[in-house]
Amino acid sequence: MIEEGYLQGIRLRISEIDFPEALLASQKNSTLAVFAGSGVSIPRPSNYPDFQALANQVAGGILAPGPGEPIDHFLGRLVDRGTSVHRIVGQILTNPDSKPNSLHFDLLRLFPASEAVRLVTTNFDPHFSSAAPLVFADGKPCEIHYAPALPLGDSFSGIVYLHGGVERPSERLVLTDSDFGRAYLTEGWARVFLQKLFQAHTVLFVGYSHDDPVMNYLARGLPPAAGTQKRFALTEPGKEENWKYRGIIPITYRLEAGDNPHSVLPRALTAWARQVRLGALEQEQRIKSIVELPPPIDPEDGDYIESALSEPATARFFTRHANTVAWLKWAEDKKLLKRLFDPRATLSEVDGTLGEWFIERFQCEYVGESLSVLRRQGGRLHPICGP
Repeated sequence: MIEEGYLQGIRLRISEIDFPEALLASQKNSTLAVFAGSGVSIPRPSNYPDFQALANQVAGGILAPGPGEPIDHFLGRLVDRGTSVHRIVGQILTNPDSKPNSLHFDLLRLFPASEAVRLVTTNFDPHFSSAAPLVFADGKPCEIHYAPALPLGDSFSGIVYLHGGVERPSERLVLTDSDFGRAYLTEGWARVFLQKLFQAHTVLFVGYSHDDPVMNYLARGLPPAAGTQKRFALTEPGKEENWKYRGIIPITYRLEAGDNPHSVLPRALTAWARQVRLGALEQEQRIKSIVELPPPIDPEDGDYIESALSEPATARFFTRHANTVAWLKWAEDKKLLKRLFDPRATLSEVDGTLGEWFIERFQCEYVGESLSVLRRQGGRLHPICGP
């Protein structure tokens, strides 16, 4: 695997979104944990409200939140007035017409098998649980965990309903300021789970806004960023600094006109999930079909090839089929060969594969072109590539 330092500045485009290679690498090496918020269950056919709209439905017009009042505090006031907040939320989020949407399926498809799933949600609806048996046809059930009975955050698998779920008694749902206080402060079971989770895994937030009330509580479980585990959030442009303030790396996508301004997001997650699920034969065939033609190529295909060159197995598919000097020049322009010409560099397995490709494919058959590359790169070749 390519060293973490080599990955930091690389971003690969998958269907209109530039994903950091460090995030894609975490999926490949099974250190990724997905964190899903209310935005995931808004698109059709789920059609569920976000937290603010949910609170308004519960209030039913009898009470309105004050200026700047946190939603959990507003729901707490409703409880104080005698409103059965937890029961009403349970009724709203068990609508039989609501079904899982593509985001539920594709976020689960980022994991290769049911026992490898590591997905946490602050949603209460059961759509991830409903989608899992349809995604994983291996017959092995995906573990389901409901608050407050949470697993260890640094060693768990399955789907975690961090704030409870409507399939369990409604009084266990974390909705009001009092509920959040128990979960994150006095009893602290949510905070303890999150601290271990964030220390051990790379986390991707999907379906949250930076000012989502839930994020104010999640932030209390965010230890200082350290080591190779990082936090990312898919977000609309213009909010980057707010995420960075929380120690989270924003991954922006453009908004579109029309009824569904966030339609880029499901398209990109579908493409990512499809790429994850490609078998070795399909991967080789796709790489072959791309490199049989000379660059320049479609940007998405180009990013797919760059992603392929981050893993030894798929790098070998590239070197097996990329036979032309045009692809050698492309690899040089992308700085993928740079470390081959640094005698002091520590080479990865991918570097070794590219080194063999350079020597065996080009130094013998295309002497002039290979010497030109050598001169442009400083005239020194790494010892592993020498005679």
